[in-house]
Parts: sequence; C-alpha cells; structure tokens
Amino acid sequence: MASAPFRVFYSYSHADIKRLEQLRKHLAMLRRDGMITEWYDRDIAAGSEWRPEIERELDAADVILLLVSASFLNSDFCYTEEMNRAVERARNGEARVIGVMLSPVDGWESSPFAEFQLVPRDGRPITTWSNKDAAYADVAHGIRTALEELARSTDAREDAGLDEEPLSPTELALLDRIADPAQRSAQRLQMILQKQAMLDTTLDNIAQMREDMLKAVRQNLRADSTEPDS
Repeated sequence: MASAPFRVFYSYSHADIKRLEQLRKHLAMLRRDGMITEWYDRDIAAGSEWRPEIERELDAADVILLLVSASFLNSDFCYTEEMNRAVERARNGEARVIGVMLSPVDGWESSPFAEFQLVPRDGRPITTWSNKDAAYADVAHGIRTALEELARSTDAREDAGLDEEPLSPTELALLDRIADPAQRSAQRLQMILQKQAMLDTTLDNIAQMREDMLKAVRQNLRADSTEPDS
C-alpha cells in the first residue's frame, strides 16, 4: 500500500450537496485508514478566487469522482470544464476517474466519462436502490477496490523507478508560468516526448559506436591472423 493518501476531488452539482455529504459519510473508513484526503468547493476559503483554486485542486487530484445526475449533466461548469478536464487527465494516465451514478439520466452512455469505471455496480443509480445505505456502501467498496489497485500500481512503478520526475526544475518552472491547465499539460507532454526522442537518439548513437568498435576489433583480429610469422 502506498504510504501517502490519495487526493480525491469531488465534481458535483450544488443541487446534489446532500448526496455528496451522504457519500462522504460512507467514505469515512477510507479517511480513517489513511487512504484518502478529500477536496470539494466548500473547502475554498472565503475571499479566495474560486476558479483558479478548483483548477489547481483538479489538476492535483489522484482520483476524481464525478457525481452524475441530471443536475450534473445540465451544469456547463461541471460538464464542460470539470468533467472534460478530468477525462483528459485520465486519458493521459495522470488521474483515475470514477463516475458515481446518483440518479437515472438519459444519454449518459454517450458522455466521455462512460468509458471509465462506474459505481454502484453495473452503473445502477443510487436513487433506484430500495436500500440507499446499501447503495452507498457499494459505492464505497468500489472506490476502495479502485484505490487498492491504484496503490499496487503506484508501488510497482516506484519499485521500478518509473515515478521519478522526468523534467528538470528549470523546465517545471517554465510550465508553472502557463496559466491554462490544458496548455500546461500539453506542453509538459511535449517536453517529455522531446527528452525521450533525445534519449533515443543518444542510445542509437551509442549502439552505432559500439558496432563500429566491434567491427574495428574484428578487422584487426583478421589482419593479425593473416600476417606471416617472423
């Protein structure tokens, strides 16, 4: 199990705040077990600029929970900004997205989040369960299972040395100057790909040098073997 808790971001419509609070109650043991820390927009300090803070927390999250309802899909901010950014990060391998189906909605199958994990099981909305506590418990179990899988993956990557920051402090400082999260992510990916291309070129050059040296050694050995004895 990874030592640091995973950062969870709740993307939800304010119309569903009571359902969010109920969900958080059922995730209490994940908090107590040290598996998660949580953030949602009620954590924004009074007087703070809410949009940059939401963008910052969304980009820092390890797990993004989309609380899906008619109100969520009707919200331009939830759907266009938060959900699309969450999907982008998930497709880039930067975060895990889980859709929490709060209530029945038409057409969600065509939404970008439909390709990711859905809870409760089989994507059955919470409001359709006769026992709502059982539904929330099923959601909590699904999230716990996903976190355990993520922890095993994280531990494996760390053991293999794959989680080392590929960019230098100077490059990271340049990225911090880019305000738009999508542009920052795209630029970061481009930097990494450029470094990988340079590394590939260096490895190709080393391989060629090694081949040239072996060829020269073989030629010298052949020349020595054909020289007449003195």
